[in-house]
Amino acid sequence: MREEIPLALHCPLDPQSSTRTYGPGLGYAVYTLLRGWVTVRASGAQLSVSYPSSSASKAAREVCASGDRWGGDLSSSSATPHLAVVSALLGSPHFPHSRNALKRFVTQVEQHTSERWPYTQVLGGLTNAPEVKQALLGLSDALYFEIKAAGASGAVQDGGQVGALPDLPLGPLIEDLLGRGAAQAAGPVRGLGLEARLRRLMRRGGAALLRGPKGTFKTSTAKRAALAEGAALSVVCGAPGMEDVDLIGGLYPGDTGLVWRDGPVTRAIAAAQDGPSVLLVDEALRFHAEHFNRFVTLLDRYSADEARAMGVPDALLPDEAARYQLLTLPTGDVLAAPAERLTVIFTTNAGDEYIQTSSGFDAAMLSRIDLVIEVLEADLQVLLPLLDQAGGDPRLTTVAVSLMQWTQAELAEPGCLLCSHLDARKALSFLREARENLSYGLDLRGALLDACTHVVLGVICPLDSAGRLDAGACAAVMNELQALIDQLGEWHPAG
Repeated sequence: MREEIPLALHCPLDPQSSTRTYGPGLGYAVYTLLRGWVTVRASGAQLSVSYPSSSASKAAREVCASGDRWGGDLSSSSATPHLAVVSALLGSPHFPHSRNALKRFVTQVEQHTSERWPYTQVLGGLTNAPEVKQALLGLSDALYFEIKAAGASGAVQDGGQVGALPDLPLGPLIEDLLGRGAAQAAGPVRGLGLEARLRRLMRRGGAALLRGPKGTFKTSTAKRAALAEGAALSVVCGAPGMEDVDLIGGLYPGDTGLVWRDGPVTRAIAAAQDGPSVLLVDEALRFHAEHFNRFVTLLDRYSADEARAMGVPDALLPDEAARYQLLTLPTGDVLAAPAERLTVIFTTNAGDEYIQTSSGFDAAMLSRIDLVIEVLEADLQVLLPLLDQAGGDPRLTTVAVSLMQWTQAELAEPGCLLCSHLDARKALSFLREARENLSYGLDLRGALLDACTHVVLGVICPLDSAGRLDAGACAAVMNELQALIDQLGEWHPAG
């Protein structure tokens, strides 16, 4: 199958929207992966992919990656595509569009067959179904442009070599891709994305600080990581006026008198006594400074002997060699949990436009935090499936991502008319409103323009001296959106 890829399916990484066609080498890589003909071996940053040649001999070929260096038998037209497809499946930060497109394609395949991976029925015949064919074309386009972008940026270079590596089962990874439960918790977590880093931290216990602008999914990504690891999740959101009782718990009136009710910090410690537990401290800088003393002491680690001397009962100290984190209750009781089971994640927005109660994290606090991560934009691996869900069609996702990228580029230009960029959270609201408009009978253009008027303009366009939205900024945004809609061509809602 060699045919032109419709504009509506073009990857947002191609700003020129040039004409291009389906790549057979890319399609063959997808085909062999889904048939179960690919063998993947991996350890740490090293990866090896073995697959049958597309020639009549079906001779085995092997390509590999060591960090950002790709090597092995790269002479074949399907060698680089195989590494790219597997990298997308494994959640490589260089292939977020491809991972999302792969999810769309596999989802469409499963809607036309009763099988789960590996799909031993003839996949080629399924491309006669329009939905499957469109998903494959979109996947081909995403793979091509992300391979191109990775090479141009130096993210992928030649020269990778690896030694003997253990086999990596692909079935759990396919299940994880489709959202049917995370990959096996005991298996390796690959990639340098935010969620992967947090999942690795949760497996050893520790603390992380995520800071950055609004709408970058700091909180959502932390929750996703906790759920993927099967950890108990306790959440507390900072606000002025909070008291210790809101964190630790306290005595409340009950049917038979005063009863103790745990707060989120106490629940996190209690859960960590039985298994992995995550305490998510959202909007951390909205806490008063005195509350940080509570978190500082929570992050300290003690030996079993030290914990016992501080009043912790032996029943809470099952391992003499372990380190423990402690929490002293207002009653004087001391709780303990193995440090390797407890993860504390702080999130905060950065910048002068946010109302904060505390000035920042002091040196004592920062010295106890393992990871300090600047989250400057939403992780596409998190964002793209959410946009698909909000808009109900991948072509609307393309519009939203392209508009986000345009606003970011505009802000970098001198004399920009905008006051802010279109962030991920607002992009989701934009697509939800557009989808509602479509359901009420508006055509595509009307639905998107109306949603932009009522969701987007008031956030990214400044006010003029009369208190109205700046006309020039609004016109610039609407003209760009009109151009993006024009690129979609004839519109038919996705099936």
